[in-house]
Parts: sequence; C-alpha cells; structure tokens
Amino acid sequence: MANLARQEMYFHEFITVEEIIARIGEVNVTQVQAMAQRLFDPARIAVTLLGRLDGVKLRRAKLVVEEQGIGTSPCV
Repeated sequence: MANLARQEMYFHEFITVEEIIARIGEVNVTQVQAMAQRLFDPARIAVTLLGRLDGVKLRRAKLVVEEQGIGTSPCV
C-alpha cells in the first residue's frame, strides 16, 4: 500500500514492476558514466572516517581523480 501511495504522490500513476525493469534495461553505460560525473564532482566530494583516527591526516590535495573514475590515494 505504501508503494502505491508513493507512486501516486510522485508520479501520478502506478508503475508496474515490468515497466520499471524495462526502464532500467534502457539505461546504457554512457548515461551511467554521465550521471556519475555529475554526482561525484571532485570539487564537492566529502569523506567520512569512522573508527580510531590515530595518526590519520587527510588533505584535499591527497584526493586524486583517476582517468577511469574517482579514487583516492593513500592519505596516512
């Protein structure tokens, strides 16, 4: 019931599981990469550290953009 209500509120229609699967299948690699570039902008990236942080020093200059995507270099 919650799913039906959510779909009605956001999309003003009911979308079947088959339609959702079909729409997902239409997405191609180029579209995924374009969205990733938009969402993971290196100038806006944030880092969260959890646990013991003894000796950890993290600087923005240590974050690097790799040719095939975004990654990090060792920061300790």
